Amino acid sequence: MSVAITMFYRVILILCTAASLHCGDALNFRRHVGDGPCPEPSAIAPCLCLYDATLDTMDLLCEFIQSEEQLATVFNSNFPVPHFRRFEMIANTHVKVLNSGVFGTVSFEEIYITPGVLHEIQEGVFDASRDTLQFLDLGKNEIETFPILESTSMNHLLLASCPIFDLPANAFEGLPNLEIINMYGLRLSDIKTGTFSTLTKLREVILSNQILHLTHIPSGAFIGSEQLMTVNLFGNMISSVEVDAFPVVSGMDINLASNRMTVIDEHVWEQYIQAGATLHLDLNPLECGCDLAWLFKKPSYLNHVNGHCHEDGEQIQDLSPGWFEEYCP
Repeated sequence: MSVAITMFYRVILILCTAASLHCGDALNFRRHVGDGPCPEPSAIAPCLCLYDATLDTMDLLCEFIQSEEQLATVFNSNFPVPHFRRFEMIANTHVKVLNSGVFGTVSFEEIYITPGVLHEIQEGVFDASRDTLQFLDLGKNEIETFPILESTSMNHLLLASCPIFDLPANAFEGLPNLEIINMYGLRLSDIKTGTFSTLTKLREVILSNQILHLTHIPSGAFIGSEQLMTVNLFGNMISSVEVDAFPVVSGMDINLASNRMTVIDEHVWEQYIQAGATLHLDLNPLECGCDLAWLFKKPSYLNHVNGHCHEDGEQIQDLSPGWFEEYCP
């Protein structure tokens, strides 16, 4: 179900709730009570179970939950089929803690709890979905501590815009099949060596706009996956990157735009450029000195670096090769 369609049904749900109506038939969803896939509507109120007969899937919408206790009561109900495609608790203003066991034996493939006032995710809260959960969005909440998560099926984790200060080195050990991680706008000040080392299927990491700003990327920070194609570090204060911070992957995209990089060190970056990676360095105070000479020894390298000199704004590609030949032997 598309986002637009889901929003349409949410609006209808609000209107029906306000008028004390049951709208399952009006929405053209087959609702089964007792012997069908959806629980008894009154038992899970104020949540709503939507059954898509075409796809034979169920979604559970819980926007109107008023407390942790009410959420627990809903999941203590009888669920004839305890598996849903999607769980949503959008714009949550009441539930601050997801208590361990709150979902009982009910499992999901996708969970969206965003935005909201969630402060704590207790260990084991998603255990029933350990082998089914693929997409988890906990973004734009008040979570300060990186949650302990375990899932053999999860491939997409979104924890953007939460006040998380520390990313433990073992943060992802329980999520071996992650492919995409979006941690935009956290408050991280460092990335520890080996943090992503267990994620052999990782394809994309977004760590842009850390509010406290990353300043340094150590060796081994992103090592682990030979499938890693995108690392987005835009909008931090990174001034140094150590050798072997990233895996060498053909066609990789490394975004370091809007940071504090002043030089493009051959020992750090040549292995990536040789492999066809693209390095984004726009909006950095690049000095454009002899540290760039190596790029002009093989003109094809210049096709893989984007950046401007800090002093005059000239693009790296437009610099004179002759200057480097004369002044950078």
